[in-house]
Amino acid sequence: MQRTQWDHNQAGIVPSALASFDLPSVQNGACPSDPDASCTLIQFNFVHDNNNPNTPAAGLAATVPVGTGIDLTGGRNNTVQFNIVTNNGSWGILLNDFSDYTPPPNPPGYCQGGAQNFTPPPDINTLYVPLPIPCYFHSFGNRVAGNVMWGNGSFGNATNGDLANAAVPFRLDNCFSGNVDLKLGSPTTSPANLQNPSVAGVCGRPWNTDTSASSDEFLLTAELGCASLGPASGACTGLPPPLYPLRTQVKLFPNPHEEGMENPCQGVPQNSWCPQ
Repeated sequence: MQRTQWDHNQAGIVPSALASFDLPSVQNGACPSDPDASCTLIQFNFVHDNNNPNTPAAGLAATVPVGTGIDLTGGRNNTVQFNIVTNNGSWGILLNDFSDYTPPPNPPGYCQGGAQNFTPPPDINTLYVPLPIPCYFHSFGNRVAGNVMWGNGSFGNATNGDLANAAVPFRLDNCFSGNVDLKLGSPTTSPANLQNPSVAGVCGRPWNTDTSASSDEFLLTAELGCASLGPASGACTGLPPPLYPLRTQVKLFPNPHEEGMENPCQGVPQNSWCPQ
């Protein structure tokens, strides 16, 4: 995906892994001929101002975390690079594991690539009810590099900012490098210093995360649940304000006016639309 603009959504670009829909899971950006390389590129996009809780949505689509520019949820081996990501109130670019409580269907393929009946590590398992989780997708092997950011995290919660990684350690790390905040220089991140290899590791290597970041990861996971599900679900209980905007009334924006082409057939091969 490249050279697109995403704005005024609940969240912008959200590739996701799902246990029962769009089978077979999982969302995997690895190259078919080289599983260690990434062939899914999210690049050269302009992703801004995705802070709208009143977008039309239903089911899982209604649970994307409001105020997020790019969210890789439960996916793996994707590359997010050279994007402009600005003015998203929660997180500019977020990577996170995904807990799917959809019950197993009859057709085969349920939770392919995920972990069935998964119990998270003890330090974060209080965030999930009930346990075990029917299908859990680890986020790993994603690369976030060379993105330009500013103005993200304006909702002002403790973990809000440019970059965030809400994933438990797994066999390959998610890695962050060369991302900049035009106003601050270094991007704001959760956990802190996310671009330091001692925090989130080095691309293509086993995860060796800094254990001192575990409290930050707990809070980030809690805030992610609050931004996704809202206070009515109980996911915001115990979290300090300001929290996240609430859905009030769904509102559709008018389609923007786009200038037409003087001659759309100019320079294209002859076809049924352009016979000459």
